[in-house]
Amino acid sequence: MISITKRYFHQLFGYVDLAVDFSQENNEYTVYTCKDDLDIILTLVHVFRSRFIVELGVQAGLTAKILLTQFSHIQQYEGVDITKGGTVPLAHQQNEIPSNAGRHAMDDNRFHLTLRPRGTRDLSPQKLRGADFIFIDGDHSASGVAYDTELAFSILRGRGIVCWHDYGTESGVTQFLDGLDTYQPQICHVLHTSVCFHIFTGLQANRFNK
Repeated sequence: MISITKRYFHQLFGYVDLAVDFSQENNEYTVYTCKDDLDIILTLVHVFRSRFIVELGVQAGLTAKILLTQFSHIQQYEGVDITKGGTVPLAHQQNEIPSNAGRHAMDDNRFHLTLRPRGTRDLSPQKLRGADFIFIDGDHSASGVAYDTELAFSILRGRGIVCWHDYGTESGVTQFLDGLDTYQPQICHVLHTSVCFHIFTGLQANRFNK
């Protein structure tokens, strides 16, 4: 795995200023994603002009709202989560199941919500729209991250970015990505964040799926 500093990341890709004040929602948002993590996600979506985004583990939809408000070039955003009342493999994530998934982004007609009793485990690639940016932030068990990663690779539109959240803070995410690094050594971790990402060409994604 390649590890780079935040400073070097921004030297490579530049900076993106958050255009909208989300002060009324900051307390809820920072429970799940810190500002440094958000900076990485915003910058990647901006630099690569990602138009078709899928978020696996959309929660209340704050990341979706921020990205959709920030970038007019996004054409569609699909948020996936687990149906209210469902169960997840990790006990500490049970209280993260949203009571009103995606609610912050529902007023944007580019946003589409997909809910299933077992979340992504009830989905096949054919049930999701193709994407050029996929944000994995749902089931944090190693098997869950593995399933979501395979799903993500399957729906990439040729070239695209897969971005994982909670590396280094969730043991299942860390375990899986450290193992995946054996096959995909170009995965990049931005130090002092919990974000990892990989930039795929169509050939890379297809070869890995085989």
